[in-house]
Amino acid sequence: MDTTLGVSIGTRFMGYAVFHKGELIDWRIKAFRDKWSKKKQKKILQAFAHVLNTYPIQTVISKEPHPTYCTKEVYQLINEIKAITKKKGVSFIPYSLEKLDLSKNSSQKVGVINLTLEKYPHLKRHCETERQTRAEYYIKMFEAIALIDGYYRNQG
Repeated sequence: MDTTLGVSIGTRFMGYAVFHKGELIDWRIKAFRDKWSKKKQKKILQAFAHVLNTYPIQTVISKEPHPTYCTKEVYQLINEIKAITKKKGVSFIPYSLEKLDLSKNSSQKVGVINLTLEKYPHLKRHCETERQTRAEYYIKMFEAIALIDGYYRNQG
């Protein structure tokens, strides 16, 4: 594993995490509050491309959306991200959060946060911010981290 980008994409928030040689080196949330439009889609894709161009990314691991809860706009974004990664020669791997062992938790969200904080306790402040403000956007960042961690753990 050299440099890997984990991404949890949505129409309002994008969470991402960058791992280099197995170490978490960057993690963030990007917010896109406007109504859905081609302009907003372009902004989201530009934000993704910026991260992709900032680091020497070899692999992108993207949250595979649950078909029941996913909008056509998210599928459009994912398809565009696939095209961007293909053009740059970067591997694109969809990964489902259902593959993570979250059975001991009350919900997938709680499981993703707990799994991430177990390994990266310095991220606890982000969890506290989410709980205090009841703003659920940090979950995207936790998902991005858990995707990479879970994918490589399951690869053995």
